[in-house]
Amino acid sequence: MRVQTFVGKVGMDSLRQMDQQINHWLKQNNVEPKFVTQTFGYEPHREVNNNEPVIVTSIWYISGDSTSRDWTEKGMLA
Repeated sequence: MRVQTFVGKVGMDSLRQMDQQINHWLKQNNVEPKFVTQTFGYEPHREVNNNEPVIVTSIWYISGDSTSRDWTEKGMLA
């Protein structure tokens, strides 16, 4: 199993952009997502002394490599 993480600002335009990036990545890599987690947090702003809200989306997936197949065959993945 592998993971791909996406981080974006919180706002409608930013969320739409993250959706597009995730959909493009899924299509481009032809993977099968198994779990998706989202976490809300804050990232230090680069230019001023305050924090910006961000959302972190992690997609756990199965790839075509032998490690992922081995884990599935051994019952380590549902």
